[in-house]
Amino acid sequence: MKKTKNKIRKSADSSQVNEENISENKNWFRRKYDYTIKIIKNLLLQGISPEKIAMAMAMGFLAGTFPLLGTHTILGIALAFVFGLNQVAVYLGAWLSIPAYFMMLLPSLRIGEYLFSAKPMDLDAFVAGLKRMTHSLNDFFSVWGEYGYSIVHLVIGWIPLAILVCTSVYFIMLYIARMFTKAKT
Repeated sequence: MKKTKNKIRKSADSSQVNEENISENKNWFRRKYDYTIKIIKNLLLQGISPEKIAMAMAMGFLAGTFPLLGTHTILGIALAFVFGLNQVAVYLGAWLSIPAYFMMLLPSLRIGEYLFSAKPMDLDAFVAGLKRMTHSLNDFFSVWGEYGYSIVHLVIGWIPLAILVCTSVYFIMLYIARMFTKAKT
């Protein structure tokens, strides 16, 4: 009987300790989250005008939605350097644009095909070609030869969509940046 009471008391104590540990972990994560947000805000708002922050985010979106994989970081660095923009904001814009990148691929291709009066590409054949590219170098170059023209359609079709998306991002981020700078002062 006494052993049972001790076990009950120990299990009650251990559950209390577990709740304290969970509470302590939540506080630790919350402190780390708040600290990270503070660092990001400080990096983004280093005496920079809301217009510059909005422009940096829009240029990040421009770089991040460019249809050729592997060019996003280089394009983001170049845009930040050429326009004298906050690189952190450009990178943040590029990372936030990942869903827009995927949503813009097919419309960009179709707009480019329309502008060039080209026959729409059969996407199932293209996917089969991509799989075939992985078999050998000869297959890679044969598929590139078959579908290489579509890259031109994709990039040209991306331009009007990018102008529309980046202009929208600029005005949305300008509004948000003005709210942050007002709240900070």
